[in-house]
Amino acid sequence: MKDKLEKTGHKKGYYRFKGAMSLCAGVIGLSILAAVPIGIAYRAAILQAEEEEISQRKADESVDSTSAKESNLLCYIVVA
Repeated sequence: MKDKLEKTGHKKGYYRFKGAMSLCAGVIGLSILAAVPIGIAYRAAILQAEEEEISQRKADESVDSTSAKESNLLCYIVVA
């Protein structure tokens, strides 16, 4: 290590800082790589929930229209 310090003129702290920054960059890189699949799974869950909500609304609308038709038929039967 002493030869390297004499050759380049850098102090020991420079190499420690450089190593620490490399370690931080690696941790940040791994965090980003781990966050991508989590973000994709989160977005897929949101889309699935939206699709279920839309299908539930359509089912509710069809039930409401069926009950409206039945009530109209009952009005015709009572009036006649």
